[in-house]
Amino acid sequence: MTDVVFRTWRAHRNLVERLKGFDKVYETEISDGERSARGRGRTKRESQVAAQRNWITQFGAAQTESVWG
Repeated sequence: MTDVVFRTWRAHRNLVERLKGFDKVYETEISDGERSARGRGRTKRESQVAAQRNWITQFGAAQTESVWG
């Protein structure tokens, strides 16, 4: 089984995020070494949830059951 790694960092706001009034934006990348998915959000938690949702959309929920319980 491959280890899945979450990495979260502060990202630069794009124009849309600035117009929406976002003070901060975080970006999270989920990777298992071969595949990766990213998500953005106003908080670390929102970006992690978005990355998880993108992972499931791209690679399927069956492969993530062992990762997230």
